[in-house]
Amino acid sequence: EIFTEKLEFGDYSCDALLAIERKSLSDLVSTLSSGFERFSREIERARIAGGYIVVVTECDINKFLSFSYSRAGKFSKASTDFIFHRFREICKNYPESVQFCFSGGRKESSDLIPKILSLDTNIAKSLDFQYLIEQNLI
Repeated sequence: EIFTEKLEFGDYSCDALLAIERKSLSDLVSTLSSGFERFSREIERARIAGGYIVVVTECDINKFLSFSYSRAGKFSKASTDFIFHRFREICKNYPESVQFCFSGGRKESSDLIPKILSLDTNIAKSLDFQYLIEQNLI
């Protein structure tokens, strides 16, 4: 059964503690730039609750690592270095509350998300999903 309700953190969840935040590459870049404070508050809510967020990004990790981003706009630009700095900041400050993985694409994310959500939160916290993806183990 699928229920639609407000979650304290994440986009999808099967319980109150393990959540998936699904992102396209452009969504991730936006989250790490203009949406950084909101995302940090979301991770903090997960931390306080003892929860865990797996950010599933719908692209290959190499695409993320090699992208060049500058948002054309009147008021702001975000350099690639700035985005990577924010990414590392989240990983360093919240290792017990969030993990990023890069699924390879939209279809791969659709296959991956139910597998992650079927796990116990403590088991999910102990796994390196990027490694499992790269080794074709999940």
